[in-house]
Amino acid sequence: MKFSWRKYALPGAVLVALSASELAADTLYVGANIWRAKWNVGVADKNSENTLAQAPYTSALSNIGLRAITGSPFTFTTFFLNAPADANLTNYGLFGAYTFAADWSASFNLTYGKTGFDSSHTTVYNTGNAGSITSCGPSCTSTTLGTDTRSLSEVAHRVDAQRKDLDLILSRRLGDSGFAIFGGLKGQDWEYATPLTIGPSFRTGTVTNPGTGATGSGDSVGLAAFEYQYRSEALGPAAGLSYTYVIDDVQALSAQVGGVFLFGTVELKETNTIALGAYETTVGSFTSTVPAGNAIISDKTTDRLRMPGYTVRVDYRYKVGSVILRAGVFYQETTIQSRAPNNEGLALLSGISVPIPITPRSLQTQYSVDGARDIFKGFTISASTQIF
Repeated sequence: MKFSWRKYALPGAVLVALSASELAADTLYVGANIWRAKWNVGVADKNSENTLAQAPYTSALSNIGLRAITGSPFTFTTFFLNAPADANLTNYGLFGAYTFAADWSASFNLTYGKTGFDSSHTTVYNTGNAGSITSCGPSCTSTTLGTDTRSLSEVAHRVDAQRKDLDLILSRRLGDSGFAIFGGLKGQDWEYATPLTIGPSFRTGTVTNPGTGATGSGDSVGLAAFEYQYRSEALGPAAGLSYTYVIDDVQALSAQVGGVFLFGTVELKETNTIALGAYETTVGSFTSTVPAGNAIISDKTTDRLRMPGYTVRVDYRYKVGSVILRAGVFYQETTIQSRAPNNEGLALLSGISVPIPITPRSLQTQYSVDGARDIFKGFTISASTQIF
């Protein structure tokens, strides 16, 4: 699902429909606003949680395929976790409101903001293969030692994020009351990414002599590198009810509650590289070397989304001549429902000459953002002036 105006978006929390009770007919106001908000950026976390929940099943099925390809035991499991991060986001924008009849008004709102926040990226890489014997005691006999190795990297990094917003709203006053109903179109577009980042990877493992059951352990240090880009865009209807209480000729309070139902897409792309150092272990009279290795992992998740949710806003308005000043608070929450999750991940592993799918197609539904909540909340201030 693509939109020609994909650079625009909205958090849905800022419904700037102006009640016809505030303005005379055939009146146009145009101005600017600032939102200071908290954004939970939770979609990638939910994707990681859903992936992690199914990792044992993915590992088991991948191992069956790897045994068939390589003729030896090999278990591969990987998942990526981005620590939850609440980003402080400031959006700047333009808006306008036109009252074209006694009970009707239309408005638009367009904003854009960038931010950055600290997060962390975790990669887990498990292998099982045969270690090589490099030396042994006088009574040495040929023995194959099985290994079980885990490489773990958790790298802190900085994330660059941006969010764009668009509202188109039509409002109608209900009789002579302060109530008005409104409806219109909403869209949102967000993106966050990190450039190539490198950090340490720690490798630990256990070596077992299957004949005697004796075990030994070892560890080494390697490197992990990754980069990712997550993007989502959505569009859909919004509607709700507002109420304006006029205090006097220059002051008023307004409150509004609305529902939104957005349809959109999400794309999550990651590339990970792990360099594993060799290590030695002693098992009885045997010294075993577990060789160095590496893995290159490419992962792409796409999904079509439904995003039902709601918005709440309370505003204070003050009029000075032809200028209207506003200050208010808002809250928006949408729940993401996965419609068509798909994962296209591949891995290139040292010692294996063919690409290995990270996940069998039958399990691709696990790589989804289903159940994620997008929360956007904060306060806004604005100023607008009468054009005519």
